[in-house]
Amino acid sequence: MKQFKAYATAVIALLVAALFAGCAHVHSQSKPTARSAARLNARGLDDPALKQFLEQRLNHSLETWPLESWDFPTLTLVAFYFHPDLDSLPAEKREAEPWKNRQTYLPNSTTLQERTAAWEVRRNLRTNLLAYVAAQRRQELLRNLESTQMELAQVVEKRLAADAVPPVELSLLRIQLAETRLELIETFQKRMNFRERVADAVGLPVKAFLEIEVTYDFSMPSGYGQSTRELRQRALRSRSDILLALTDYTAAETTLRAEIARKHPSARFHPGCTWDADNNRWAVNLNADLRADSGRSRIAEAEARRVKAAAHMLDLQSRIIDELDRSTVAYRARLEDAADIDRLATAIRQQHDRVAALFKTGAAIRLELLMARLQLMPAEIAKLDAQEKLHEALGALEDTVQLPAALIDPSAGIVPERPLPGRQSL
Repeated sequence: MKQFKAYATAVIALLVAALFAGCAHVHSQSKPTARSAARLNARGLDDPALKQFLEQRLNHSLETWPLESWDFPTLTLVAFYFHPDLDSLPAEKREAEPWKNRQTYLPNSTTLQERTAAWEVRRNLRTNLLAYVAAQRRQELLRNLESTQMELAQVVEKRLAADAVPPVELSLLRIQLAETRLELIETFQKRMNFRERVADAVGLPVKAFLEIEVTYDFSMPSGYGQSTRELRQRALRSRSDILLALTDYTAAETTLRAEIARKHPSARFHPGCTWDADNNRWAVNLNADLRADSGRSRIAEAEARRVKAAAHMLDLQSRIIDELDRSTVAYRARLEDAADIDRLATAIRQQHDRVAALFKTGAAIRLELLMARLQLMPAEIAKLDAQEKLHEALGALEDTVQLPAALIDPSAGIVPERPLPGRQSL
């Protein structure tokens, strides 16, 4: 829990602090959008301008550069700095967290498209970074398993020479060792593949990731502790696609009202689209007062556009609700699975530690220690697999809500507003 709180604090410091800064770029000139292959290949994580960019977003100086270790929050900022998909947005106007929910206004379509692009950059990085670090950890565990199997095979081989065990035991161990080595090769190939994807997700050449430490926090998350109702409200009031649909509907309704007011100056209007707090969704009132004319008049045409925009918005809302229900169920199921496997792995490790302690005192032989270690390694791999699946499910839930889990306060149920010093909250 403490580890996750530290992680959440780091995410908030990296992402929320930059929101109201407007992402003013440290260069006197905006970055050019035309990129030659040579310039792309020359990019790296040791870029001095990148250091200034991160220091502005972190609101503190970096004593060590380049960083000794890069995690998801820091690499997210690197992606916002380098990724070509965000080049269309002027650097001085780029936000570090454009998906942040602002309930005081409805953004224009350009802003929403930028928000969507930024979230897609983050989503792509998270997916590939998680897979890369998981493959890296799996490779380490498999190497430990290989080492244990090799040592155990040597012990069994000596016992076989003394006719203490049947030959089949050594044969089975060698088969298991061969399977482990095959899995090691596959895991290594997977790791190399995802390293390339991480580099592409950040906007850097793969050579930038050859000799650096990359980490991902696999601890049990405490974010998204809200009810499905609270998560639905966040999704329906902050997702860029639903806000874009609301923007389109508002524009269509404004046009319709203007046409009606032009022909019927005394007409009264009822709210067209409102937030239904009881049902926790947007509601559209296609009232009769706004459908005053029929036929092919300008009012009828404007009304047809409004009805179409309303239908699109309501259909999208239904799909988001369904998606949220599925992703919430999947996340909570993975959370339970990970907790169960963690308890089992902990019990196996405790048993291993007891055998190791006995071995140190001479109360257990080396064969018993190796057998205990042989049981521990698969349990650790199963734990890692459960953690990876859990964070995949958490990522899918984040994508549904379009808000990082660490930015949701589980106790208050609100998104904390933390503008940089000297800035006014929007």
